[in-house]
Amino acid sequence: MILGAISCNYSNKLITEDALFSYISSLLTQASSMGEDEELISLLDHIDDNHNLASEGIYGNIKDVIEKTLHELKKFDEYIDLLQDYS
Repeated sequence: MILGAISCNYSNKLITEDALFSYISSLLTQASSMGEDEELISLLDHIDDNHNLASEGIYGNIKDVIEKTLHELKKFDEYIDLLQDYS
């Protein structure tokens, strides 16, 4: 649910690019320390690595990383609808 909310908030311009990747990095740290789902950890790690490499000018560019990140996070949007149903 959190990833869906983060994606939605970024798409609606409620959070900045820096906040988007800060949240993802924080979630990666938390998920790793709690031994969460390996697939989720892998996704967050991949997004975090791509952002860091693009930010440092080593590989890729930020625009592409943002597009790929939002595409990856789309699968979590369905949880936003569930949250709204319970509100």
